[in-house]
Amino acid sequence: MKNKLQSEFYSVSSLSFSSSIVVTERYALVIRPRAVASLQREYALARTDPTIRPGRSIYVIVKDYEQETCIILMIWSLTCSYSRPTSCRATGGCWKPMCLHVPETCDSAAGQS
Repeated sequence: MKNKLQSEFYSVSSLSFSSSIVVTERYALVIRPRAVASLQREYALARTDPTIRPGRSIYVIVKDYEQETCIILMIWSLTCSYSRPTSCRATGGCWKPMCLHVPETCDSAAGQS
């Protein structure tokens, strides 16, 4: 039982670590530079013509650290939700019934007054 818990802990920890590395890398290389470029382009247009309404970019919306954290947690929870049934199917351990073994000497009327 302890070995199974340790194995599950290591797999969940590695999923958390890998999802944070992948998402942080994407943010550093793609999302934040594109958000900065989009904002600079919008500021330049607004300086030349004040009647221009700035457009919305998905990169500007999700560039913040809070959205990055939410995406990391979403990917981590989805991978954990997917990996648990997969590991249960592989081991066959999820559908075994858990029975409560009551000794024969137990009297059901002993607790009643």
